[in-house]
Amino acid sequence: MIVCESVRVELDSSGSAPAVVIEGASLTCRAGETVLLLGPSGAGKSTLLSVMAGLRRPTSGQVNVDGKPVSRFTAHHRDLYRRRVGFLPQRLHLFEELTGLENALLPLLPRAFGPEAIARIQQLMGELEVPADRAVRSLSGGEQQRAALVRALSTSPELLLLDEPTAHQDEARAAVICEVIERERARGAAVVVAAHDPRLTSRLAGSRRYTLTAGRLLAGAQG
Repeated sequence: MIVCESVRVELDSSGSAPAVVIEGASLTCRAGETVLLLGPSGAGKSTLLSVMAGLRRPTSGQVNVDGKPVSRFTAHHRDLYRRRVGFLPQRLHLFEELTGLENALLPLLPRAFGPEAIARIQQLMGELEVPADRAVRSLSGGEQQRAALVRALSTSPELLLLDEPTAHQDEARAAVICEVIERERARGAAVVVAAHDPRLTSRLAGSRRYTLTAGRLLAGAQG
């Protein structure tokens, strides 16, 4: 379970007063649950996901995972936490010289992995129509987005943080992505999805929904 408690994030703004990106955001996502973060571009969704992923420290407030504050994790425990998280950011950070399959295998490299892990990745790549043997630089924007999603899923994460996972996708592929997200939730993952795509809000039925407006998070409702 991940819990955000009154998270506030400020960004430096060239000597003037800090810009408040997130103000007092509180939410909970449990194992086997999907939470949707809705709102327009610039509302703070990506920033909040990066805080939940442990990649950005909040100015105040905290994120607790299984009752423990992420901000107090040692470097070792922060590394262990990140291995439990599958994160799809807006900026994909793929290695363009590597193939789709090689990018997907990267999160597994710090530990031993066997044929089952490779088979899972190959199944995902087939479902999501990601070319396994082509360098990422040769893929379309939509294919790169799906390659990054496979990478986020490669470790069977306990917490899945997805930033606009259906961006650059046609209707059919968006539907498959939603099916994969639902399967991860049913497997027991806690899933948080930032979105403004109505295809996500209609297909991820049963999710709890929060709306971010100018950095303020409105109370969640069942979708």
